[in-house]
Amino acid sequence: MWYVVTIILIMQNNKFQYKYQESLKSLADDKKITQNQLDHFIRRGIQIISPTNDFDLKSLGKMLPKIVIGASDDYINRMKAPYQATSYIAANTNANDDSYIYKIPGKNAGGVPLLTGGKRKSGDNAFASISRILIGYKAIMVSAVNLMVNKSQIWNWQFFGNNLNVSNLDIYEDLLKLELVKKRSKHFYYIVIARSDRTFKRVNLLEEYKKNG
Repeated sequence: MWYVVTIILIMQNNKFQYKYQESLKSLADDKKITQNQLDHFIRRGIQIISPTNDFDLKSLGKMLPKIVIGASDDYINRMKAPYQATSYIAANTNANDDSYIYKIPGKNAGGVPLLTGGKRKSGDNAFASISRILIGYKAIMVSAVNLMVNKSQIWNWQFFGNNLNVSNLDIYEDLLKLELVKKRSKHFYYIVIARSDRTFKRVNLLEEYKKNG
């Protein structure tokens, strides 16, 4: 039985990858993206994750039947320091079949306030938690300012996931199980970014590092 399920999943993934590449080619034909961008996206690859089928996480699978990562395992593994925003995570929910994207470039707080009326919904917390667990087990990237404001919480998925601890306990427990599958790499990287070196000086990042080193 498991063999049949595996074959079906492979076929579904191959079909999805084909449709994805054809959509990219269509964008290139319409001059919406350049040939270099097309080549880059195809080289990155894509993967679909089913919480239910891949990890036997039924509650999480009900909320997020399919999770899409815009880079293949192969591509991510070749990166020297892949971080939690290597690719955006998208999913659709059973509740209203809406598509979610975790992080919208150029929008405040990744665009979450625009999507939720200023309040992070359970789906957003789940997406952010999954991003940290599935992609952020080797490295995480955070702004210097955000790091100093939330330094006691920012490093793990529970910064988002704790919001599900009461309202969606079954989802939270599935996230705990997922964390056990994807434990942090022995060689873990913290990537701290800022627009200029003035920011690092203003938030006293070096002094904080020495104090906690």
